Amino acid sequence: MLVFTCGQAAAAQTSQGAARSLPTALTAALARDGCRIPASPSELGPDSRSVIPHVAYRADVRSSDRADWVVVCERDARRHVLVFAEPVASESQPVLQLDIDWDPNDEGCDGWITMADSAWVRLAIGKERSQSGHQPAVPSELAALHTGIVDSMCEGEDAHIRYWTGRRWISLPAYWDEPGNGAR
Repeated sequence: MLVFTCGQAAAAQTSQGAARSLPTALTAALARDGCRIPASPSELGPDSRSVIPHVAYRADVRSSDRADWVVVCERDARRHVLVFAEPVASESQPVLQLDIDWDPNDEGCDGWITMADSAWVRLAIGKERSQSGHQPAVPSELAALHTGIVDSMCEGEDAHIRYWTGRRWISLPAYWDEPGNGAR
């Protein structure tokens, strides 16, 4: 697997073919944290909402009114999703971390992310309530829905939307089969 080192500009091609890269301060913060940024998995195809497909995004994962940097970080044979608040400085620390399942020998769909927009999150919450009869979060935690992180590109039971409520991460089934899920 090819890997971008964080000291380099981690350039990637979007579906429009324009070169984009992570800000220098963000790559410095990631390098200081010992992170490697995995190369985008070409077999999963493009993701027009990303900076680096299935690896780096600008998304409102903490609240609906601010965009953060969301980056897959690989270190010590594990992958984590790190969320950095804007503006990012080279001394910045992640404001949130999410551990994701990944086997370093796996070249499949685990260990990658995409974003679940608020409509997809709302659908997942509604289905979870109706199918399981329980509520994964209290209503105040879901007042203003925002983006969630899909922690696996595998369709099926192992894919979950990780949603930050402002106090904690909750896990919702991704329901890839639903129209309007925001996927790819």
